[in-house]
Amino acid sequence: MTKQLKVIDLFAGPGGLGEGFSAFKHNNKHPFKIAVSIEKEESAHRTLLLRSLFRQFDESTVPESYYAFLRGELGGKPEDQLYLLPEIQEALDSARQEAQRLTLGEDDPRRVYSKIREKIGSDECLLIGGPTRTRTWDKRIMSPLL
Repeated sequence: MTKQLKVIDLFAGPGGLGEGFSAFKHNNKHPFKIAVSIEKEESAHRTLLLRSLFRQFDESTVPESYYAFLRGELGGKPEDQLYLLPEIQEALDSARQEAQRLTLGEDDPRRVYSKIREKIGSDECLLIGGPTRTRTWDKRIMSPLL
């Protein structure tokens, strides 16, 4: 299988754009993998984390507990019960590494850069999302990645 292209999703919101990339198939394979998504807003980040958890599993191995939560059987928030279940802890750790709650332009740019770099290493990547205008931090953080 060809190596998946890692995706960095900035200003990810609840992750709709990244979800589209991760769900895309070509020749029955997923050519893109979300490496890191960054969002500052709490409720959007919570959705981002939940969807990241889902993507940690193959489509046929998503735990029933995930769907039980969606049906409202495990509380109103994933933190109530879902995130406490032993069977999802490894996947949840990976999801937390992928879905980062950071504020670009306010959090230390070195911290943001290190989170991105640890997920992509020296691999090629695709940058999606982003503001409609360039700011100083864009150049400070992203120039080493380009």
